[in-house]
Amino acid sequence: MGPAEVSAERRDEVRAVVERVTGWAAGREDIGGVLLVGSWARGAARAHSDVDLVVLTTEPGRYAGDEARGG
Repeated sequence: MGPAEVSAERRDEVRAVVERVTGWAAGREDIGGVLLVGSWARGAARAHSDVDLVVLTTEPGRYAGDEARGG
């Protein structure tokens, strides 16, 4: 495997993150959807690619402040 190729372990890790976020979102009335975008969505992810998620919500201010980020 070359340095840019994605390992099965990394794919599983990303899948777990996406499942956790979508599971969390499923229980919220203000969230209409979660979209996977970027290199993972295009099937072009590399070993160190980040995971880009877009959360569609009717209450964006609820998630945009410092408190929403844990800071």
